[in-house]
Amino acid sequence: MTHLGDKLFKCSECDKCFKRKENLQLLKMNHTGDKTFKWSECEKCFKTKANLHWHKMIHMGEKPFKCSECDKYFRTKANLQLHIHMGENPFKCSECDKCFRQKNDLFLYHLNSLNVINVSGGKKTYNCIK
Repeated sequence: MTHLGDKLFKCSECDKCFKRKENLQLLKMNHTGDKTFKWSECEKCFKTKANLHWHKMIHMGEKPFKCSECDKYFRTKANLQLHIHMGENPFKCSECDKCFRQKNDLFLYHLNSLNVINVSGGKKTYNCIK
């Protein structure tokens, strides 16, 4: 017999354990493929009420998060936080001095716009296409 500690709810199908009954219920829905929350506009079904809510926001064009500087609206707080007005682009390419607002944009730039010159010892050396 396994000691569950604080995890009182155990799945009978895969033996995963959870502290909260709701998490066990979500896992069981994954096992069964059950999607009980249905949106009447497009007949799409969802496992959780929260996922249905986010889907409704897409259909209704709802974007409750507003940028205080440019009045642009966003569907999620995370997207609003990615939308920054710093007056500068803090992530700079070390090869061509091109700057980006987000670190991931600089990374994608390296993947898409740079030629790999040399691969040695697992480290890539880049040459920018200007």
